[in-house]
Order: sequence, then structure tokens, then C-alpha cells
Amino acid sequence: MIKHTFMLAPVQQQRPRATHYGRSIRLYDPKAVKQFKQTVAEEAMLTYRHQPLSGSLAVTLVFYRPVQQSLSKVEKQCRIDGRHLPVVKPDLDNYIKSFLDALHGIYW
Repeated sequence: MIKHTFMLAPVQQQRPRATHYGRSIRLYDPKAVKQFKQTVAEEAMLTYRHQPLSGSLAVTLVFYRPVQQSLSKVEKQCRIDGRHLPVVKPDLDNYIKSFLDALHGIYW
């Protein structure tokens, strides 16, 4: 069993961007997503120095998001205390996708 805690704010996987490259089209990740994936991969490589795992795997992910800075002091404290929940729910699938993509080739 491998347990690793990443102390990073999660970043959602966004749609790939496209650019013309000669007569073809090149797809790439937006800058924030690319930086997040690189940071996760680098941190994972520092702690896991074995061959990638193969076969059936189970992955458990828990995400914690920071409280927005644009809230009033009262609302911010209510959210920190757990009395108010965020109004906009994040897209959990996209958090999972960006994280699993970053770990591909390292853990599996």
C-alpha cells in the first residue's frame, strides 16, 4: 500500500487548447493545468522510486480546497467553521482526471 499526501490546491482538468502547427493542429493543456501536473509528478517522483505498478489498482483521493479570498470576513469564518458550504460545487471528475494524468508513468 502506498500513501502519499500532496499539499497542493487541486486544479481541474480543462479542455485542451489547440494551435496550428504548420499544416496540422497541436493540442496542449492550459498553463495552470500543466504546472499542476508537473508539480504533482515531481513530488511523486521524489517519494516513489520504484517501477510503475501494473495490474488492478485502487486509488483513493481526498481533495481539500482553500476558502476563496474574495469573501467577507464573516462569510469566510463561517466557511472555515463549517457553518456554510461553498455555493458553487467543483467538478470532481476534472479534479480526479488532472491528478491521475499527473501520476501516469510514475505510480502506474
